Order: sequence, then structure tokens, then C-alpha cells
Amino acid sequence: MLGLLLLATLTTGPSAARRTPLVQAVDRARAAVVNINAEEVVRAPAANDPWQLFFGGRVRDQVRTSLGSGFVFDERGFVLTNYHVVARGTRIQVSFEDGSDFTARVVGTDPGGDLAVLKIQADQKFPAAPLGTSSDLLLGEPTIAIGNPFGLNQSVSMGQLCSDYESLCRYPRNYPSQECQDCRAVRKEEQFDKICPVLYQRSDLSRLPASQLKEAMEWKYGDKGLILLGDTGTGKSRVAWTLLRRVLVADKKEVGFRWFDCIEFGHAIAKHYHEEDAEEWLYNLAKVDLLFFDDLGKLKMTERAETELFGLVERRCANQLPIIATTNDTGDTLAARMTDNRGPALIRRLREFCQIIQFTRTP
Repeated sequence: MLGLLLLATLTTGPSAARRTPLVQAVDRARAAVVNINAEEVVRAPAANDPWQLFFGGRVRDQVRTSLGSGFVFDERGFVLTNYHVVARGTRIQVSFEDGSDFTARVVGTDPGGDLAVLKIQADQKFPAAPLGTSSDLLLGEPTIAIGNPFGLNQSVSMGQLCSDYESLCRYPRNYPSQECQDCRAVRKEEQFDKICPVLYQRSDLSRLPASQLKEAMEWKYGDKGLILLGDTGTGKSRVAWTLLRRVLVADKKEVGFRWFDCIEFGHAIAKHYHEEDAEEWLYNLAKVDLLFFDDLGKLKMTERAETELFGLVERRCANQLPIIATTNDTGDTLAARMTDNRGPALIRRLREFCQIIQFTRTP
């Protein structure tokens, strides 16, 4: 008898009572949930040290990987994901739960909302998540999050609706104001940690230059930018990221943000010219709320990158949108590294457009 009961238990499927609304919702949607792997190739600067050239070898390019989740919302292969996951990706791979992988490209972004739309590069139909309506949602209703973080297969968690998403749909640009304060704080902190280099995420404020830190932290978002000027090792970048944490996380205003290090802007220009969307990319960059350059001018730019940087600064000045930058150069040395017709004009515009904070080495 025991054997028959055991056999029945092993051969009988899950009872109807176990197929709760949660289980059924996961079954319907899980095939459309994807893992997203975005790779960014960071080109190594050319070696100009003879010792390194002959004995140390060439510094290798680095590949940075960003992982995240998304879901197919259109069977033609359109995927919705977070902007920060794919913002810097030069190669994007979408993986389904059945193990199939596809290349995708970015076809639309909303940096302020941290949203991006991808298009899978394949001519076939894909499983898509059935979409509902947001017009009749009720605060406190249970919610289900299905994700594929770090390649983990279909993680599921539950919560409850804590924002008035009917208002969100009517006023999409004001959606952060509909979030509860706890959700907003967590979201903004997580977003910041994903874009901020690990080295600068938790700086010891007691080791930063006090007067320069105080002056920088008094900066308010507006039409005036900020230049942090001084030698390497004086704390410019740490002060800049400390300020950016306040602006992007602590301040109430929602600020769209992009940043580039000393070599990335030139590589990004080349990439978008190759993909023939440079004009649109630069137009969007000129409109983003806040733009940050770390180590501006540290490496000599190509003529194309120099031209586009000059035009970008001009457009942001016209739009009264701020730039924050750190640099080791004075105006004269930065101008000398650029062509005669652009360098001095760019420096004049930055001086007119930005507050300057000088950093010096302490004895």
C-alpha cells in the first residue's frame, strides 16, 4: 500500500490548489524574461614610454561587462530594460531561459527614467509578455517581479504597489513624484552605485581637501557648470563624485546624467560615427540634464572628437545646461593641446560657463 501511495505521489502533477495566481502569472511571463549582457571595450592608451614599449609590452584593452534583466514586450523582438545596463555597451547579448542567445541593439532610450528599448537582431517571433492595463491599478495590490540577474534562471519576488501609477501614465515626466520616499531613495542609490566607479563610491570625506569639498558641495544644479582644477592626487575626482552623489541621490530634483573619462568620449564618437547615428547621439547628449567629464584633456583628442566636444559645449551653453569636469590642465595648457581655432574659444566658453575650484597639493 505504501508503495502504491508513493508511486501515486511521484506520478501525480501539482494539485490545482498549488497553481495560485502567482504561479500562473509566472508561467505566462517567464519565457519572455531575458538576461542582458552588455560589453564595453575600453581601449588602452598607446604606450609612449620606451621602457614599457620594449620590455613591458602593450597595455591590453579592457572589457567591462554590465548584467541586467529585461523582457520581450513585442514578438518581433523588442525588449524593455534599464538604461544603465546598456548605456555604455558596444556589444549587447540577450539570453532566453531555453539557452538561446541573440545579439541586440539599442533603438530607444530614456536616461531620466532609466529605460531603454532593444531590438533583437533576428528575423523570427519571440515569446512576449502579455501586457495589461494600468488604468485600474489599486494601491496595495500585490506585485510580482520576475528577473534574470547575473544569469540566475528566473528569480521571482513579490511586493505591493506603492505608487499611483494612474497619475504616472497621465504625467510621465513627473513620475518620480508619485513614488513613496523609501522607494525613491533605494532606486536612486542603486542607480548611482551602478554608474559610479567602485573607487569613488565610498570616499573618506575626512581625507578630502576640506575647503574645496565645502565649495563644491555648495554648488547647486542650474545653468552654471563646475570645473575642478589641479594636479593628479589632489582629490578632484573623489570630490566630484561626492558632489554627484548629492545631486543624483540626495537632491529632490530628478536629473538625467551622463559621464565620460579621459578616453571614452573619443571612443564613443568613433563608435557612433561607425554606426551612423553620431548626430542623434550628440543631439541627445547636448540635451541631457547634467554632463560630467573626468580628467578632461588628459589625452590629446582626435580632430573629430575635438570638433564634436567644442560643438557639444556650445550647444549646452545655448541650452543653459551644466557641465562638471575635472582636469589637470590650466586653460593655457588645455588650449595648447587643441587646434588654434578651437582651443582658446573652448576655454573662454568654459570659463564663462563654469565656476572654477582650484586644488593644490598639501605640504
